[in-house]
Amino acid sequence: MRSAVFLFVVVALISGCSTTNQQTITKVEESQHITRDQFIGKWDCMLLLAGHSIGYGDELDYKSDGSFSGISTTVYPFSVIPEHSLFFYSRPVTGSWELEGNKLTFYYLTQGDLIRRENKSSPVWDKIKEEKLEKEIRLADNKIYERLSSENFTGVPFIVSTTKFFSISGIDILAIEQSVDDEKFEGACSRKHEQKVNLNRPYMDAPARSRPHSIESLFLG
Repeated sequence: MRSAVFLFVVVALISGCSTTNQQTITKVEESQHITRDQFIGKWDCMLLLAGHSIGYGDELDYKSDGSFSGISTTVYPFSVIPEHSLFFYSRPVTGSWELEGNKLTFYYLTQGDLIRRENKSSPVWDKIKEEKLEKEIRLADNKIYERLSSENFTGVPFIVSTTKFFSISGIDILAIEQSVDDEKFEGACSRKHEQKVNLNRPYMDAPARSRPHSIESLFLG
């Protein structure tokens, strides 16, 4: 991923959270279905429910033996501009994966301790304090952290549909979606390149994760 902003914008476009014309951002090459061999490697993924403010994703290394490892993070609130997000909840994970047709199934085998990070330098804080919303935001943060800390997904299958595999200006992008109850997550993955990039973001080692709970009421209700 060349930048956090790039993936956030792609996710917003796919999920309908942005009215920006995709052609004004970059050239999109012809799409195709992804194969198991093409999926092997390191990917950054972001998944979200349109109209909700929590983002989920993974930064994982998918190996040819069907295993994966990496970092999983929840982002609150989700913003197309990563620096505007306020809280990041990350943990290391390992597991196994399989791809059959357009169905990608994950099984988490281990999950480490949850680490909460606050982006104190976000310019959004000024507006929150001006509108006297800090207490409400911090209450939501505490509820999200408590819920995530108590969750244990080891051995639980997660099924994600791959809808498109394409390239944007030379970057491999995989469009994904996940249905939970009557609601649908939409998002994207970008292939992670080996070169080092200074992203200057507060969660550089912990991008967001996908989870089976897709509605904020599970955290905030």
